[in-house]
Formats: sequence, C-alpha cells, structure tokens
Amino acid sequence: MKKILNIAIVALLTLTIVSCKDDLPAGEGIPQIYVTGATTALPTAVEEYSVGDAGSATWSVSDAAVASVSGSGSTANVTFLSPGDVRVTATIGSESGYVDVRVSSVGAGVSVSYDKDGLLRKDSTGTVTFSFDAPLASDPLFGLKGTADAALVTVGALAGSADKYTVGVTGGTGNGTAMAYLRDVIVADNYGGDKADTIEVALFTIDNVQPTMTEFSQEGNLSGTATWGSDASASVTFNEAVRAAMTDAADTAIWVYYTYTRDMVAGATAQTDSVAMVSDDMITWTATLTVPDSISSGNSFSYVKIEGNFLDLAGNEPVNDLSAPMNYTMDLDGPVINPTGVNEPESEPTGVGEMRWVDFTASATDASSVAGYHYLIKEAYESDTTDAGVHNLGPKSLEEFSSEIDADGMLSKLMSTDSAAYDVFWIAVDEFGYESDVDSTRLTYSNTGVLTID
Repeated sequence: MKKILNIAIVALLTLTIVSCKDDLPAGEGIPQIYVTGATTALPTAVEEYSVGDAGSATWSVSDAAVASVSGSGSTANVTFLSPGDVRVTATIGSESGYVDVRVSSVGAGVSVSYDKDGLLRKDSTGTVTFSFDAPLASDPLFGLKGTADAALVTVGALAGSADKYTVGVTGGTGNGTAMAYLRDVIVADNYGGDKADTIEVALFTIDNVQPTMTEFSQEGNLSGTATWGSDASASVTFNEAVRAAMTDAADTAIWVYYTYTRDMVAGATAQTDSVAMVSDDMITWTATLTVPDSISSGNSFSYVKIEGNFLDLAGNEPVNDLSAPMNYTMDLDGPVINPTGVNEPESEPTGVGEMRWVDFTASATDASSVAGYHYLIKEAYESDTTDAGVHNLGPKSLEEFSSEIDADGMLSKLMSTDSAAYDVFWIAVDEFGYESDVDSTRLTYSNTGVLTID
C-alpha cells in the first residue's frame, strides 16, 4: 500500500507541472536556457549576454527601436538605443531563454568644470566646460545672470555639440563668483527627450585680493645656535591657499638656501645646501634642513636666500614677503661651569652636634643655553680616596650623578655641623646635551661649627 501511495504522489506532481505550463500566457513558456546579463541600462550602453556552455545560440531583441543585438554563439553584445523595455532572447534549437531589460531615460543634468582651479584674477583667462548627462537635441542658450558681482572683461560664445560645451572668459576687476544661465536644455529623443527650461551655473570665481603672510616662525633656539644633526626649520603661514609661482619649467618650488664651511681632509670647503618648502594644506609651508656633521664649533650655518615666489590660486602675489630665516652658530661644546656658590642664611655658628641650613648655587655659561644642573653631595673623605688610598675627587661624568636635573641650579640642604666635611659636585648640561666639567667644592665644619670652603 505504501508503494502505491508514492507512485500516486509522483503522478500528481507531474500533472501539476504540465498544467502550470499549459496555463502560461502565449509565448511565455518556462525558459529552458539560462541567459545572464544586465537587467537595466542607459541609451548607448553596450552590454554582453551569455548562455554559458549551453551551446551556440541565435540572439534577438523584442523591440528594434530600443536595442540591437550582434553576435551568434554563446555570447552576444546588445546596444541600447532609446528608453523602453526590451527582451533579449537566446534560442538553441527548440529551446530558448531570455532576460528582460529596462532602458531608462536620461535627465537634462549638467556638471561644470574649470581650468586654473576655477579662479581668475584681472586679465587672466579661463575655460568653463559644461558636461551634460546626455547628448542634447540642439544647442542650449547661454547668458550671464544679471550683472556679475565679479566683473568679467569678456565672455565668449558657447561652443560645442552633443553632451559637451565650453565658454571662455576673462577676469575683471571685481571679486566673487559670476553666475550664468543655460536655457532650453533639451535631451536628444533617443535618450528620453527630457527638457530643462533654465539651469543656473557658476562660472569662474574672480579673486583680485592679495594673500597675506600671517605668521613666520623658526624652529631654532633663541641664541641662534645649532649643533650637528639640528633641524634648521622655517615655517610661513598664509591666510589662504598658495602655490609656488612656477613661472617657467625650472621654477618648481620655493627654495631656501644655507651656506657653511665643511671640514674636509683636503681642507675647509665652502658648501651651499638648499631645501624646498612643502605643505600639506597649501596654507602653512615649511622648509627643514638638517645641519651636517662637518662644521667646526663656532663656525656658522647661514641663510643665503629664498628662491622663487608664492602666488594664491588665482595668481595674486602676497602682500608681504617671506622673512629671512636665521643664521646659526655651531655649538659642539659643553658649558663652562663656575665655582659653586655657598651661603649660610643664619648669621651665627651653631654648637657642636647642631644642624644648619646651607644654600648652594650653580651657574655656567654656554654658547647656546644651559638646560639645567645635576648635583651630588658626599661626605668628603668618602669621595676623596678609594679603598686603595688612591685620590678620587668623585664623579667625572653625568652618568655618575644620581640626582635629578635642577633647572635653576639652586639647592638648600640641612647640614650637620659636628666636625663634618662634605664634597659638593655640580655638572651643567646645555640644550644640545653637551656636559660641562665637574665642579667640586669642599665644605668643612670645625668642632665649634665654623664653616670653611675649599
């Protein structure tokens, strides 16, 4: 009984499929061939359709006014001619398949582009290009919108055809963006025939205002010194975007030149280096040149000249010129430290076994500037000799100092006066990291609390 039921179900399904096929509208049978390709398109588009490995097919379209087909085989190219709905059919023997395609119309849209960044100044010329979304049935009408805020000396005639037109203009004495109208913009019939009575478009912006340099800065210390590996930097900021003038093929950037004397085996040699000013936003421009490690201490790394000029995007020169970068004196030496200053704020000695405040002062001179001081205090005879009795005056370099840097070189300590002796050490470091010699001062308190400084 179970087997009989299964056979009956299969028979019922077969009858259902046949019935559905018979009930389909005439000419709309179930496709036996699978066709692939685009289901939407625009006029003039060319799309490829394929039956894969099904074999060589005969191709056709349902409406020759909307599309045409070329090719015989497993693939074909369909060229779409005008808006509408069309069926692309592939037939192999008695079997066929299809793809329905909707070809859309194109609106009367336009995009505007400019040469010279869309900016002009007085007497400079430029070209405006109007690119329409589809070819036009006829040339549109063109005219200015009233009196332009930015006077244009000349406005040429509209020239072009199909989907691209141009007009040439010459900048006047004003400032602002000149506007114009495109009238009677009618798309060609095979693209849908859409129409726009009036389209407002922007012509060039006229800019006769000179840019202003708002800031000039240098990444150098106030003393005008540098050392090997220092960055000699100059930065200038404008109130609007600017570019290098580029008046000829060789004028490619703004160059900053420095000169110095290089120490060579064969003798000192004059050298000039240059670096281009660069910018990420065309507002702030910076030039940075690393000081070479072949200049003797005390010699100079000197600014020579700036070559080239800035212009804004309309071609106006800046009101104020780029300031000259600074000259640098080479500093390769550490500070010269002065003897430590020692002072007792209290006027009278204290008795044996008492504590007493002592002020210490460190000072030094340097070609650049002193960044700070490190100190170290030890009992005198602890630092005076080693275990073997060898004379040892304490630390010799910065690494042997345990204290943190003291920017002012000022220190107050509470000291014991009980027949005590101390060695106080200072070392100065300049802004480039060069160290001074170590200064050593001995403080000795007698058994009556009297201070002696050696």
